[in-house]
Amino acid sequence: MVRYVWRFNRAHTSLPDLMSAGPELRQRLALPDVAGMGPVFRGDRGELQARIEARSASFQESSVNDLVRYYQAYVPDDLSPGIWEVLRQARSAGLIEWFDLQSSIGAPATSPADVFAAVVGCASDLNSTGVTRPFETCQGYLNVPDSISGRKQGVGARFAWALRGGRGGAVTLVDLDTGWNLAHQEFQGRTPNQLGTVFDDYHGTAVLGILWGNPNDVGVTGIVPEANIGLAPFDRSLPNPEGALEALTAPRGSVVLVEVEARRLVPEEGLALTLPIEAFDHGKAAINSAHDKGFYVVEVAGNGTLELTEDLGIDPAGPAFLVGAGHPVTGMRVGRSNYGSRVNLQGWGQEVVTTGSRSGVGYDDLQRRDDNNACYTKSFNGTSSASAIIAGCVAAVSSIVQAHGFDPLPHDRMKELLIDHGTFTGNGNNGIGPLPNLRASLEALEAKLKAEHPDFPGFSPA
Repeated sequence: MVRYVWRFNRAHTSLPDLMSAGPELRQRLALPDVAGMGPVFRGDRGELQARIEARSASFQESSVNDLVRYYQAYVPDDLSPGIWEVLRQARSAGLIEWFDLQSSIGAPATSPADVFAAVVGCASDLNSTGVTRPFETCQGYLNVPDSISGRKQGVGARFAWALRGGRGGAVTLVDLDTGWNLAHQEFQGRTPNQLGTVFDDYHGTAVLGILWGNPNDVGVTGIVPEANIGLAPFDRSLPNPEGALEALTAPRGSVVLVEVEARRLVPEEGLALTLPIEAFDHGKAAINSAHDKGFYVVEVAGNGTLELTEDLGIDPAGPAFLVGAGHPVTGMRVGRSNYGSRVNLQGWGQEVVTTGSRSGVGYDDLQRRDDNNACYTKSFNGTSSASAIIAGCVAAVSSIVQAHGFDPLPHDRMKELLIDHGTFTGNGNNGIGPLPNLRASLEALEAKLKAEHPDFPGFSPA
Protein backbone atom coordinates (compact mmCIF):
# COMPACT_ATOMS: atom_id res chain seq x y z
CA MET A 1 0.00 0.00 0.00
CA VAL A 2 1.30 3.46 -0.91
CA ARG A 3 -0.11 6.87 -0.08
CA TYR A 4 -0.81 9.63 -2.56
CA VAL A 5 -1.29 13.15 -1.24
CA TRP A 6 -2.31 16.15 -3.31
CA ARG A 7 -3.44 19.75 -2.94
CA PHE A 8 -6.42 20.95 -4.93
CA ASN A 9 -5.93 24.17 -6.87
CA ARG A 10 -7.68 27.07 -5.18
CA ALA A 11 -8.60 28.60 -8.53
CA HIS A 12 -10.29 25.43 -9.78
CA THR A 13 -11.86 23.95 -6.63
CA SER A 14 -14.19 25.93 -4.40
CA LEU A 15 -14.58 25.49 -0.67
CA PRO A 16 -18.15 24.11 -1.13
CA ASP A 17 -16.71 21.43 -3.44
CA LEU A 18 -14.22 20.43 -0.78
CA MET A 19 -16.89 20.45 1.94
CA SER A 20 -18.87 17.84 0.02
CA ALA A 21 -15.80 15.88 -1.01
CA GLY A 22 -16.04 12.23 -1.86
CA PRO A 23 -17.57 10.72 -4.99
CA GLU A 24 -17.72 14.09 -6.79
CA LEU A 25 -14.01 14.81 -6.39
CA ARG A 26 -13.09 11.20 -7.05
CA GLN A 27 -15.06 11.38 -10.29
CA ARG A 28 -13.39 14.64 -11.32
CA LEU A 29 -10.00 13.04 -10.72
CA ALA A 30 -11.04 9.77 -12.40
CA LEU A 31 -9.84 7.87 -9.31
CA PRO A 32 -11.01 4.33 -8.55
CA ASP A 33 -12.69 3.59 -5.21
CA VAL A 34 -9.46 3.31 -3.20
CA ALA A 35 -9.06 3.19 0.57
CA GLY A 36 -8.91 6.28 2.70
CA MET A 37 -9.83 8.79 -0.01
CA GLY A 38 -10.48 12.02 1.88
CA PRO A 39 -8.92 15.04 3.55
CA VAL A 40 -5.52 14.82 5.21
CA PHE A 41 -6.61 17.28 7.88
CA ARG A 42 -9.89 16.09 9.34
CA GLY A 43 -12.82 18.04 10.68
CA ASP A 44 -15.38 20.40 9.26
CA ARG A 45 -14.02 22.13 6.15
CA GLY A 46 -15.60 25.45 7.07
CA GLU A 47 -14.16 25.44 10.59
CA LEU A 48 -10.75 24.48 9.23
CA GLN A 49 -10.87 27.32 6.71
CA ALA A 50 -11.85 29.75 9.50
CA ARG A 51 -8.85 28.65 11.57
CA ILE A 52 -6.57 29.27 8.60
CA GLU A 53 -7.96 32.74 8.05
CA ALA A 54 -7.64 33.61 11.74
CA ARG A 55 -3.92 32.90 11.80
CA SER A 56 -0.89 35.00 11.02
CA ALA A 57 -0.32 36.73 7.70
CA SER A 58 2.56 34.41 6.86
CA PHE A 59 0.33 31.42 7.46
CA GLN A 60 -2.38 32.76 5.16
CA GLU A 61 -0.08 33.79 2.35
CA SER A 62 1.60 30.45 1.70
CA SER A 63 -0.37 27.91 -0.29
CA VAL A 64 1.45 25.15 1.56
CA ASN A 65 -0.60 26.07 4.64
CA ASP A 66 -4.03 26.01 2.97
CA LEU A 67 -4.93 22.94 5.03
CA VAL A 68 -8.44 22.54 3.67
CA ARG A 69 -7.17 21.62 0.20
CA TYR A 70 -4.99 18.59 1.10
CA TYR A 71 -6.42 15.18 0.21
CA GLN A 72 -5.07 11.65 0.24
CA ALA A 73 -5.70 8.13 -0.98
CA TYR A 74 -4.11 4.80 -0.02
CA VAL A 75 -3.47 2.71 -3.10
CA PRO A 76 -2.44 -0.95 -3.59
CA ASP A 77 0.97 -1.23 -5.20
CA ASP A 78 -0.44 -2.70 -8.41
CA LEU A 79 -2.74 0.32 -8.92
CA SER A 80 -0.05 2.89 -8.19
CA PRO A 81 1.25 3.52 -11.74
CA GLY A 82 -2.25 4.32 -12.98
CA ILE A 83 -2.95 6.72 -10.10
CA TRP A 84 0.38 8.44 -10.71
CA GLU A 85 -0.66 9.15 -14.29
CA VAL A 86 -4.14 10.32 -13.23
CA LEU A 87 -2.64 12.86 -10.86
CA ARG A 88 -0.13 14.02 -13.47
CA GLN A 89 -3.01 14.72 -15.83
CA ALA A 90 -5.01 16.47 -13.11
CA ARG A 91 -2.05 18.72 -12.41
CA SER A 92 -1.65 19.50 -16.10
CA ALA A 93 -5.36 20.38 -16.26
CA GLY A 94 -5.04 22.69 -13.24
CA LEU A 95 -7.35 20.74 -10.92
CA ILE A 96 -4.52 20.07 -8.49
CA GLU A 97 -1.32 22.06 -8.01
CA TRP A 98 0.89 19.55 -6.14
CA PHE A 99 1.05 15.84 -5.40
CA ASP A 100 3.49 13.46 -3.78
CA LEU A 101 3.85 9.72 -3.19
CA GLN A 102 4.77 8.18 0.17
CA SER A 103 5.49 4.73 1.50
CA SER A 104 6.85 3.24 4.74
CA ILE A 105 5.47 6.03 6.90
CA GLY A 106 6.38 5.49 10.54
CA ALA A 107 9.03 5.68 13.21
CA PRO A 108 12.61 5.84 11.90
CA ALA A 109 14.03 2.38 11.39
CA THR A 110 16.91 1.54 13.72
CA SER A 111 19.20 -1.45 13.96
CA PRO A 112 20.99 -2.04 17.28
CA ALA A 113 24.76 -1.62 17.06
CA ASP A 114 27.01 -3.46 19.50
CA VAL A 115 29.30 -0.50 20.23
CA PHE A 116 28.48 0.19 23.89
CA ALA A 117 31.67 1.06 25.74
CA ALA A 118 32.07 -0.69 29.08
CA VAL A 119 30.60 1.26 32.01
CA VAL A 120 30.65 -0.04 35.57
CA GLY A 121 27.30 -1.61 36.41
CA CYS A 122 26.13 -1.68 32.80
CA ALA A 123 26.99 -5.24 31.85
CA SER A 124 24.22 -7.11 30.05
CA ASP A 125 21.94 -9.30 32.17
CA LEU A 126 20.28 -11.84 29.90
CA ASN A 127 18.72 -14.05 32.56
CA SER A 128 15.05 -14.91 32.26
CA THR A 129 14.26 -13.52 35.71
CA GLY A 130 15.89 -11.24 38.25
CA VAL A 131 15.76 -7.90 40.00
CA THR A 132 16.17 -4.78 37.86
CA ARG A 133 19.30 -2.81 38.67
CA PRO A 134 19.54 1.00 38.57
CA PHE A 135 20.75 2.04 35.11
CA GLU A 136 20.93 5.83 35.54
CA THR A 137 24.75 5.75 35.68
CA CYS A 138 24.65 4.04 32.27
CA GLN A 139 22.72 6.97 30.77
CA GLY A 140 25.72 9.10 29.83
CA TYR A 141 23.53 11.44 27.84
CA LEU A 142 22.20 12.83 31.14
CA ASN A 143 25.63 14.02 32.28
CA VAL A 144 26.89 17.59 32.31
CA PRO A 145 29.38 17.89 29.40
CA ASP A 146 33.03 18.56 30.21
CA SER A 147 34.33 18.75 26.60
CA ILE A 148 37.33 16.59 27.54
CA SER A 149 38.57 14.84 24.42
CA GLY A 150 37.83 11.12 24.34
CA ARG A 151 34.95 11.27 26.82
CA LYS A 152 31.26 10.98 26.16
CA GLN A 153 29.49 14.32 26.31
CA GLY A 154 26.01 14.52 27.78
CA VAL A 155 23.40 17.26 27.53
CA GLY A 156 23.47 18.37 31.18
CA ALA A 157 20.09 17.10 32.34
CA ARG A 158 21.52 16.64 35.82
CA PHE A 159 22.24 20.38 35.99
CA ALA A 160 18.67 21.20 34.94
CA TRP A 161 17.27 18.87 37.61
CA ALA A 162 18.80 21.07 40.32
CA LEU A 163 16.60 24.02 39.24
CA ARG A 164 12.91 24.62 39.85
CA GLY A 165 11.01 23.15 36.91
CA GLY A 166 14.10 21.33 35.62
CA ARG A 167 12.43 17.91 35.73
CA GLY A 168 9.70 19.10 33.39
CA GLY A 169 6.85 19.67 35.83
CA ALA A 170 5.72 22.93 34.18
CA VAL A 171 5.56 21.69 30.59
CA THR A 172 3.56 19.37 28.34
CA LEU A 173 5.50 17.05 26.02
CA VAL A 174 3.67 15.09 23.31
CA ASP A 175 5.24 12.14 21.49
CA LEU A 176 3.84 11.51 18.00
CA ASP A 177 4.83 7.89 17.50
CA THR A 178 3.70 4.38 16.60
CA GLY A 179 2.95 3.05 20.09
CA TRP A 180 4.08 2.46 23.67
CA ASN A 181 4.04 -0.32 26.24
CA LEU A 182 2.50 1.51 29.19
CA ALA A 183 2.60 -1.70 31.24
CA HIS A 184 6.42 -1.48 31.36
CA GLN A 185 7.64 -1.21 34.93
CA GLU A 186 9.01 2.29 34.24
CA PHE A 187 5.51 3.61 33.54
CA GLN A 188 3.30 1.56 35.85
CA GLY A 189 1.23 3.71 38.19
CA ARG A 190 1.77 6.81 36.03
CA THR A 191 -0.87 8.26 33.73
CA PRO A 192 0.07 9.93 30.45
CA ASN A 193 -2.58 11.70 28.40
CA GLN A 194 -3.51 9.20 25.67
CA LEU A 195 -4.53 11.20 22.61
CA GLY A 196 -5.89 8.20 20.75
CA THR A 197 -5.84 4.40 20.93
CA VAL A 198 -2.43 3.41 22.28
CA PHE A 199 -0.69 0.36 20.82
CA ASP A 200 2.23 -1.60 22.28
CA ASP A 201 5.32 -0.82 20.23
CA TYR A 202 9.00 -1.10 21.12
CA HIS A 203 9.97 2.14 19.36
CA GLY A 204 7.75 4.46 21.34
CA THR A 205 8.57 2.52 24.51
CA ALA A 206 12.28 3.30 24.05
CA VAL A 207 11.54 6.96 23.29
CA LEU A 208 9.34 7.30 26.36
CA GLY A 209 12.05 5.88 28.60
CA ILE A 210 14.47 8.60 27.49
CA LEU A 211 11.91 11.26 28.32
CA TRP A 212 9.88 9.87 31.22
CA GLY A 213 11.71 7.01 32.90
CA ASN A 214 10.71 6.88 36.55
CA PRO A 215 13.41 8.36 38.86
CA ASN A 216 12.96 5.68 41.51
CA ASP A 217 16.49 4.17 41.67
CA VAL A 218 15.37 1.23 39.51
CA GLY A 219 15.91 1.07 35.76
CA VAL A 220 16.29 4.37 33.89
CA THR A 221 15.51 8.02 34.60
CA GLY A 222 13.95 10.28 32.00
CA ILE A 223 15.30 13.71 31.07
CA VAL A 224 11.98 15.28 32.15
CA PRO A 225 10.38 12.63 34.39
CA GLU A 226 7.80 15.05 35.82
CA ALA A 227 6.53 16.38 32.48
CA ASN A 228 2.87 16.16 31.52
CA ILE A 229 3.23 13.50 28.82
CA GLY A 230 0.87 13.21 25.88
CA LEU A 231 0.91 10.19 23.56
CA ALA A 232 -0.33 10.81 20.02
CA PRO A 233 -0.46 7.54 18.06
CA PHE A 234 -1.34 7.28 14.41
CA ASP A 235 -2.98 4.41 12.58
CA ARG A 236 -0.23 2.20 11.20
CA SER A 237 -2.47 0.59 8.58
CA LEU A 238 -3.53 3.90 6.95
CA PRO A 239 -0.99 6.29 8.49
CA ASN A 240 -1.74 9.99 8.70
CA PRO A 241 0.70 11.48 11.24
CA GLU A 242 0.30 14.94 9.69
CA GLY A 243 -3.40 14.95 10.49
CA ALA A 244 -2.68 13.85 14.06
CA LEU A 245 -0.08 16.60 14.43
CA GLU A 246 -2.37 19.35 13.16
CA ALA A 247 -5.18 18.25 15.46
CA LEU A 248 -3.13 18.44 18.67
CA THR A 249 -4.25 20.81 21.39
CA ALA A 250 -1.89 21.74 24.23
CA PRO A 251 -0.73 24.88 26.07
CA ARG A 252 1.67 27.30 24.38
CA GLY A 253 5.24 26.36 25.20
CA SER A 254 4.51 22.64 24.88
CA VAL A 255 6.96 20.38 23.06
CA VAL A 256 5.81 18.06 20.27
CA LEU A 257 8.23 15.28 19.30
CA VAL A 258 7.67 14.04 15.73
CA GLU A 259 9.13 10.51 15.65
CA VAL A 260 8.09 9.96 12.03
CA GLU A 261 9.92 9.65 8.75
CA ALA A 262 8.52 8.80 5.33
CA ARG A 263 9.87 7.45 2.07
CA ARG A 264 9.25 9.47 -1.06
CA LEU A 265 8.84 7.28 -4.11
CA VAL A 266 9.91 8.80 -7.43
CA PRO A 267 8.73 6.24 -10.00
CA GLU A 268 10.18 8.15 -12.96
CA GLU A 269 13.67 7.88 -11.47
CA GLY A 270 13.30 4.62 -9.57
CA LEU A 271 14.13 6.32 -6.26
CA ALA A 272 12.94 5.80 -2.70
CA LEU A 273 14.20 8.60 -0.44
CA THR A 274 13.89 8.47 3.36
CA LEU A 275 13.00 11.97 4.57
CA PRO A 276 11.54 13.93 7.48
CA ILE A 277 7.87 14.74 7.05
CA GLU A 278 8.64 18.43 6.44
CA ALA A 279 9.98 17.44 3.02
CA PHE A 280 6.35 16.92 1.99
CA ASP A 281 4.03 19.90 1.60
CA HIS A 282 1.36 18.48 3.90
CA GLY A 283 4.08 17.76 6.48
CA LYS A 284 5.22 21.39 6.29
CA ALA A 285 1.62 22.49 6.69
CA ALA A 286 1.13 20.38 9.83
CA ILE A 287 4.39 21.57 11.39
CA ASN A 288 3.61 25.21 10.59
CA SER A 289 0.17 24.79 12.16
CA ALA A 290 1.70 23.33 15.34
CA HIS A 291 4.27 26.13 15.42
CA ASP A 292 1.52 28.71 14.99
CA LYS A 293 -0.21 27.27 18.07
CA GLY A 294 2.93 28.05 20.08
CA PHE A 295 4.43 24.55 20.20
CA TYR A 296 8.12 23.73 19.94
CA VAL A 297 8.24 21.03 17.25
CA VAL A 298 11.19 18.62 17.48
CA GLU A 299 11.49 16.47 14.35
CA VAL A 300 13.70 13.56 13.32
CA ALA A 301 15.90 14.36 10.34
CA GLY A 302 15.45 10.73 9.30
CA ASN A 303 17.79 7.81 8.69
CA GLY A 304 18.28 8.11 4.94
CA THR A 305 21.97 9.14 4.59
CA LEU A 306 20.81 12.16 2.60
CA GLU A 307 21.84 15.80 2.54
CA LEU A 308 18.60 17.66 3.19
CA THR A 309 18.36 20.46 0.63
CA GLU A 310 15.69 22.65 -0.92
CA ASP A 311 15.70 20.31 -3.94
CA LEU A 312 14.23 17.64 -1.63
CA GLY A 313 11.51 20.01 -0.42
CA ILE A 314 13.30 21.18 2.72
CA ASP A 315 12.63 24.78 3.78
CA PRO A 316 15.91 26.31 5.07
CA ALA A 317 13.87 28.43 7.50
CA GLY A 318 11.52 25.70 8.68
CA PRO A 319 10.37 26.19 12.29
CA ALA A 320 10.94 22.64 13.57
CA PHE A 321 14.06 21.70 15.54
CA LEU A 322 15.44 19.21 12.99
CA VAL A 323 17.67 16.61 14.68
CA GLY A 324 20.54 14.46 13.41
CA ALA A 325 22.31 11.52 15.06
CA GLY A 326 25.78 12.12 16.51
CA HIS A 327 28.59 10.16 18.14
CA PRO A 328 28.67 10.54 21.96
CA VAL A 329 32.43 11.21 22.01
CA THR A 330 33.22 13.05 18.77
CA GLY A 331 29.92 14.62 17.73
CA MET A 332 30.41 13.24 14.24
CA ARG A 333 27.44 11.98 12.25
CA VAL A 334 26.72 8.29 12.80
CA GLY A 335 24.72 5.58 11.14
CA ARG A 336 22.35 6.58 8.38
CA SER A 337 21.47 9.99 9.76
CA ASN A 338 20.36 12.61 7.27
CA TYR A 339 22.33 15.85 7.46
CA GLY A 340 22.73 19.33 6.04
CA SER A 341 22.63 23.00 6.96
CA ARG A 342 18.93 22.71 7.83
CA VAL A 343 19.70 20.21 10.63
CA ASN A 344 19.80 22.29 13.80
CA LEU A 345 20.95 19.98 16.58
CA GLN A 346 22.24 16.51 17.28
CA GLY A 347 21.55 13.98 19.99
CA TRP A 348 23.22 10.70 20.78
CA GLY A 349 22.75 8.38 17.82
CA GLN A 350 24.14 5.29 19.51
CA GLU A 351 24.69 3.72 22.94
CA VAL A 352 21.45 5.11 24.33
CA VAL A 353 20.23 3.24 27.41
CA THR A 354 16.45 3.23 27.81
CA THR A 355 13.36 1.07 28.24
CA GLY A 356 13.29 -1.99 26.01
CA SER A 357 11.10 -4.76 24.71
CA ARG A 358 11.32 -8.34 23.51
CA SER A 359 9.31 -7.44 20.40
CA GLY A 360 12.13 -5.44 18.80
CA VAL A 361 15.36 -7.16 17.76
CA GLY A 362 18.12 -6.11 20.17
CA TYR A 363 15.82 -4.00 22.35
CA ASP A 364 16.51 -6.27 25.34
CA ASP A 365 20.30 -6.35 25.11
CA LEU A 366 20.91 -4.64 28.48
CA GLN A 367 18.33 -6.55 30.53
CA ARG A 368 16.48 -9.48 28.97
CA ARG A 369 13.60 -10.97 30.86
CA ASP A 370 10.75 -13.34 30.05
CA ASP A 371 8.59 -10.49 31.35
CA ASN A 372 8.42 -7.97 28.50
CA ASN A 373 7.75 -5.22 31.04
CA ALA A 374 11.19 -5.56 32.58
CA CYS A 375 13.37 -5.34 29.45
CA TYR A 376 15.95 -2.61 28.79
CA THR A 377 18.24 -1.76 25.89
CA LYS A 378 21.67 -0.15 25.67
CA SER A 379 21.66 0.38 21.90
CA PHE A 380 18.70 2.53 20.93
CA ASN A 381 20.08 4.65 18.13
CA GLY A 382 19.76 6.81 15.03
CA THR A 383 17.71 9.95 14.75
CA SER A 384 15.06 8.26 16.91
CA SER A 385 17.16 8.35 20.07
CA ALA A 386 18.72 11.68 19.08
CA SER A 387 15.43 13.54 18.65
CA ALA A 388 14.04 12.17 21.92
CA ILE A 389 17.06 13.58 23.74
CA ILE A 390 16.60 16.98 22.09
CA ALA A 391 12.89 17.02 22.92
CA GLY A 392 13.83 16.42 26.54
CA CYS A 393 16.27 19.35 26.45
CA VAL A 394 13.72 21.74 24.94
CA ALA A 395 11.13 20.60 27.48
CA ALA A 396 13.53 21.12 30.40
CA VAL A 397 14.31 24.71 29.35
CA SER A 398 10.66 25.51 28.65
CA SER A 399 9.62 24.09 32.03
CA ILE A 400 12.26 26.08 33.94
CA VAL A 401 11.26 29.30 32.18
CA GLN A 402 7.57 28.80 32.89
CA ALA A 403 8.14 27.59 36.45
CA HIS A 404 9.79 30.97 37.14
CA GLY A 405 6.81 32.93 35.90
CA PHE A 406 7.96 33.83 32.40
CA ASP A 407 6.10 33.29 29.15
CA PRO A 408 7.52 30.52 26.92
CA LEU A 409 10.56 31.65 24.96
CA PRO A 410 9.93 32.53 21.31
CA HIS A 411 10.74 29.61 19.05
CA ASP A 412 13.75 31.33 17.44
CA ARG A 413 15.20 32.29 20.81
CA MET A 414 14.92 28.73 22.12
CA LYS A 415 16.58 27.36 19.01
CA GLU A 416 19.43 29.90 19.10
CA LEU A 417 19.97 29.28 22.82
CA LEU A 418 20.57 25.57 22.36
CA ILE A 419 22.63 25.98 19.19
CA ASP A 420 24.83 28.85 20.33
CA HIS A 421 25.78 27.26 23.66
CA GLY A 422 26.07 23.65 22.55
CA THR A 423 28.92 21.16 22.47
CA PHE A 424 30.60 20.07 19.21
CA THR A 425 30.14 23.47 17.55
CA GLY A 426 32.16 24.29 14.44
CA ASN A 427 34.06 21.01 14.41
CA GLY A 428 33.04 19.71 11.00
CA ASN A 429 30.53 17.24 12.42
CA ASN A 430 29.06 16.32 9.04
CA GLY A 431 26.17 18.77 9.09
CA ILE A 432 24.15 17.71 12.12
CA GLY A 433 24.61 20.74 14.37
CA PRO A 434 25.83 20.86 17.99
CA LEU A 435 24.76 18.80 20.99
CA PRO A 436 22.82 20.87 23.55
CA ASN A 437 24.59 21.85 26.75
CA LEU A 438 21.83 22.65 29.24
CA ARG A 439 24.21 24.07 31.82
CA ALA A 440 25.74 26.60 29.42
CA SER A 441 22.37 27.41 27.86
CA LEU A 442 20.60 27.95 31.18
CA GLU A 443 23.42 30.05 32.60
CA ALA A 444 23.34 32.25 29.49
CA LEU A 445 19.54 32.49 29.65
CA GLU A 446 19.61 33.36 33.34
CA ALA A 447 22.06 36.20 32.70
CA LYS A 448 19.90 37.48 29.85
CA LEU A 449 16.72 37.38 31.92
CA LYS A 450 18.42 39.22 34.79
CA ALA A 451 19.45 41.97 32.36
CA GLU A 452 15.93 42.19 30.92
CA HIS A 453 14.18 41.98 34.30
CA PRO A 454 16.24 43.72 37.04
CA ASP A 455 13.98 42.33 39.76
CA PHE A 456 14.59 38.72 38.68
CA PRO A 457 16.99 37.09 41.20
CA GLY A 458 17.86 34.14 38.98
CA PHE A 459 16.73 30.55 38.67
CA SER A 460 15.91 29.12 42.08
CA PRO A 461 16.94 25.63 43.17
CA ALA A 462 14.50 22.74 42.99
